[in-house]
Amino acid sequence: MRKKFYILLSIILLILIFIPNSLSSINSQKPPGGDEDQREKPGKLYISISKNDIDLTIGNSEKIDVKLVAKEGDVKDIKLNFSSEINIEDQWLCIEFDDKNYFINEIIKIDELKKDQEKNLCLIISPNQNTKPQKYSIKLTCEPLPEKIDTNDTIYINIFRWGNIEIEAKTELSRDNPLEVGLNSEENVEFDINLEEGDNLKFGKFEFVLSLVNLPGDMQEGLIDWIYVNEKNYTIGDKFELLDLSKGIKINFKPPYKEKIDFTGDYEFKLTFTLENGEILNSEDFYIIYLKVVKYGKLNIATDSDSIEVLKNDTESLNVNLSAEGGDIKSLNISFQNSNNIVDKDWITIFYDENSYKLSDSIFIPVIKKDEIVKLTLSINPKDEVVDKEYLLTINLKSIKSNIEEKCNIKILVKPEKLGRLDILNLNKDIRIYINEKDISIKFQIKAVDGALKNVELNLTKPDSFQEYNFSINKIEKIKSDTIQDVELKIKIPDEIINKAKDFKEFDYKTFDAKNNYEFKLIINYNGTKKEARFYIKFNVKILQLTLNSKKMVINEENKELDVPPQIIEGRIYLPIRWVAEELDATVEWDGIEKKVTVKHKDEVIELWIGRNLARVNGNYKFIDPDNPKVVPLIINGRTMLPIRFVAENLGFKVNWNLLTRTAVIIYFEEKD
Repeated sequence: MRKKFYILLSIILLILIFIPNSLSSINSQKPPGGDEDQREKPGKLYISISKNDIDLTIGNSEKIDVKLVAKEGDVKDIKLNFSSEINIEDQWLCIEFDDKNYFINEIIKIDELKKDQEKNLCLIISPNQNTKPQKYSIKLTCEPLPEKIDTNDTIYINIFRWGNIEIEAKTELSRDNPLEVGLNSEENVEFDINLEEGDNLKFGKFEFVLSLVNLPGDMQEGLIDWIYVNEKNYTIGDKFELLDLSKGIKINFKPPYKEKIDFTGDYEFKLTFTLENGEILNSEDFYIIYLKVVKYGKLNIATDSDSIEVLKNDTESLNVNLSAEGGDIKSLNISFQNSNNIVDKDWITIFYDENSYKLSDSIFIPVIKKDEIVKLTLSINPKDEVVDKEYLLTINLKSIKSNIEEKCNIKILVKPEKLGRLDILNLNKDIRIYINEKDISIKFQIKAVDGALKNVELNLTKPDSFQEYNFSINKIEKIKSDTIQDVELKIKIPDEIINKAKDFKEFDYKTFDAKNNYEFKLIINYNGTKKEARFYIKFNVKILQLTLNSKKMVINEENKELDVPPQIIEGRIYLPIRWVAEELDATVEWDGIEKKVTVKHKDEVIELWIGRNLARVNGNYKFIDPDNPKVVPLIINGRTMLPIRFVAENLGFKVNWNLLTRTAVIIYFEEKD
């Protein structure tokens, strides 16, 4: 039994040794009539490109990696070519492969790429000053055709050039010399941007950021909302892109006065400029803006009197006291102006700070301290050659620094005798005329008050269109005190003024009144001075505004409520006729038997029938709308609704239509009987 077991074991061992060797022999046999390589599958070529779209400035460089991989077998006789439709000169783009450099349109050959083997190429892009700034497209072609190019076969290169940029501050500031600005005032810092233009500078961004370095006291950054850059409100810390470098930078500081927030104190701001690539200009020396916010005082002006009488060869004095309330006032300039050539005379002298000045001089006061009083004294001494009349002396007080611009008027009456003042009585400010009125008469009176009026002369300043006018009397040698002189002014109304009003094409009473409003100025010279009075010639007009689907009707500037709103029916505007007619001095009669509406205005009579497209105007029949027979009078909600343009125009009214607001405008000019 044991012998049989050993025999069986020997047979199994022989089988295990023999079978693998036989299989190996079979597999190692070459196919008849051929080589072993002919049975292998060709490989597939895969290409990947690290970047397909780059922006690059001249003077910088960039690398793009191109990786080739053979998969599923070997790939032989590979030919690569990088080409461009735009001619690339100066060899600023090359391809580095196997320690050798290739250029655009130069064939790169690879004899064989084994299965799973990788090869790497590198595109080196180094644009120089001769490189033309523009967008280039580089296309990769390959033989054999690759299985896949990741991401695609074209590389886009955008080359642009920065210009040389120089920032120059117009004002030099320091902690000892800050920019001072008052509350409710304004000061600015300006920077010039000088640049040598780059061909494609516009493709880049030029930004700056204004940040805080120091704040006064407990001030919080978020409260500072009073900074403006190039007239736009700026938030501290935000990036501000400059689109037009030629205008430079203007930073305005406008700290307001607020009861609960005190903005006064010393501030420091840091101004940082950056280019699109993140490069910081002046990385070592930032622009620092030193700002001091102060509370300037209010200028108070007090005079002994705003007028003074003085006799010839006599001297009178008048004091002008200036004081600063609530803070200092800095850089105050004082000048004098007049309308009667006082500057050419030496009979008025101003005394300030132990110095004397003429009216042709300017006075500069560096500072008026808080609660300090500065005194100017006017000494008035008219000689014989000074004309007897009233002079108006204007003292101009201006400080750009402290945001002050004030005037002080002083009347100086030089007289040998008591002269009165002139009053104009019963001259209406608004004179309404009718559209058919050609001549108007304006009556008023001149009165001498508290003294005589001498050498009275009447003049009229008028619009150019008005040519013909006359006064009943225009020169009066003398009017005794408390005496009244009657005057009549006749004015002829030009045809072009009437035609302009009739041709009004707009839509509301205010606009009509503004555009058909003619200002006249009555100027009466007397006692070496003058009196002026303005009056306006306007037209008597009614303008009704009715808006579609709205019950509000506007008559000039008065609102009324309709019970039926205007509507569009068959493309025409329908209105409740009785409401409209009565406002235009027309009458409406209703004939219930004939269902007829009769509208009358002066000599015009229109008869319309409900449901009929034919009307009778002054006895003659007319179609309401020759183009649309469906336009007929209707009754809606118990109200008679008529097509308004037909009715209004046949009564002699003007109709405008405002498409934007969907408003019908009826214009009625009142006529003089």
